[in-house]
Amino acid sequence: MPAYDPPLTKVLKKVGPSRLADHLGIVPSAVTQWRRVPARHVPRVAALTGISEREIRPDMYPSIESVS
Repeated sequence: MPAYDPPLTKVLKKVGPSRLADHLGIVPSAVTQWRRVPARHVPRVAALTGISEREIRPDMYPSIESVS
């Protein structure tokens, strides 16, 4: 089992790999191989879980303070 980053761990605790995979149209084993949520799935994962895109992938959605 890969070491998940904390945001992915939070996502999986909230919805589980099977529900997440079903929502994304992929197999659960693909989800369990991730280390973090792939960029292309971030918007749909955020919509399903209610967890912000910034929290799921802070590297892609930096806070305003870190941009200044």
